[in-house]
Amino acid sequence: MADPEHRSKVLNEDSDTLQACAARLERLAQVLRDEGRLPSWLDRALKDEAFRCRAAGADLTMVAALLDKHIARVGDRTRPVLQRIRPLMPNRPGKRPWI
Repeated sequence: MADPEHRSKVLNEDSDTLQACAARLERLAQVLRDEGRLPSWLDRALKDEAFRCRAAGADLTMVAALLDKHIARVGDRTRPVLQRIRPLMPNRPGKRPWI
């Protein structure tokens, strides 16, 4: 299992990759626009995908910052973290938990 510091670094690298992807999409759109070969639907699609890349990159940066904050707060990083999955609602017989 990778240590949290490594995970935070990987998240930041992935965020940088997504930001670079958005920049490449915007450059591609600009080149096609300058050549007059960019239909409006493709322009909208490229802008939308660039926005999604930037938003996902920002989310990863935020998660990396939260992970760094957690690492700073936790004293013993070698101890395994207890993880338990609990349902959001109690499971009652005869009833679906999502109703």
